[in-house]
Amino acid sequence: MVNKSKGDASIGLWITKQITCIFKIKNEEIMRGISTKIFVNANSAFICENNIFLRKIREHNQLYFAGLKIGEINKKFKAALPLLWIIKDYAKNKVWVNEKAEQLFLYGRDIFASSIIKIEQKLRRGDLAIILNKLDEPLGLGKMLVDAKYILLGGINEDFVAVKNLMDMGWYIRKEKEI
Repeated sequence: MVNKSKGDASIGLWITKQITCIFKIKNEEIMRGISTKIFVNANSAFICENNIFLRKIREHNQLYFAGLKIGEINKKFKAALPLLWIIKDYAKNKVWVNEKAEQLFLYGRDIFASSIIKIEQKLRRGDLAIILNKLDEPLGLGKMLVDAKYILLGGINEDFVAVKNLMDMGWYIRKEKEI
């Protein structure tokens, strides 16, 4: 659990440690750079690229929202969809899907083993994975329901659900109708 009273710097480090563990990122220099740009207010974490603006936020502590929302903090860190765009090139847990699966995933559906066109070999059952399309664009976040080695070996049924949809970019469109 994070102690929010320690200030943005220590929370930023805690958040980046969470991100590196969840997404298996090895590049510490990249993550150290991100941690210095994190602004936390209430239970939301943001990345703010403008250092002058970020300094003013920390001095006055009056802004509610600044920069790009990357997640929420309760007892754990929960990644927000925009974070996937920032870390996709550094994360080691990725699954690429075909066009049909891309459309279905954006409508909240899970991913069949037969729809996976590329997968990181070390993914295990229970791991979180960034779901990408053929153009390397993040579609959302999924949870592995089977080890990647079984998908790569073709040892499972084509209709087997290999990745559970946890959140996807289509959520914005679906929720927009409710507003």
